[in-house]
Amino acid sequence: MARFGKKSIDEVNQMTLTEFYCLCHAKNESDLYDEYKMHKMAYLQREVEAQKEKGAGKNKRYEYVYKSFKDFFDYEKAERDLKEFEEEITENKVTRKNVTEMLAKRNKKD
Repeated sequence: MARFGKKSIDEVNQMTLTEFYCLCHAKNESDLYDEYKMHKMAYLQREVEAQKEKGAGKNKRYEYVYKSFKDFFDYEKAERDLKEFEEEITENKVTRKNVTEMLAKRNKKD
């Protein structure tokens, strides 16, 4: 019950079978997303520690690929892009075709 955020058996008894299945599905999706985030964190940890070889022979040394966090992830740029995207949606009359075109345009920026 705690897994679904229910505190008492009465709460569970009041649910319909459809509500229970929806709750199970939502919890499974949430668990899957949590697992995705953990794997993404592990991948990003590997990326942030990436090094490249500089020099040759006795002068050979390793440097981090990303010199600063901003090189790795530019939060301000991501925030600006998100705001621009949201403004486009609110300014334009949103239709399915418009959204598809905006998404395609945004994906080309990356």
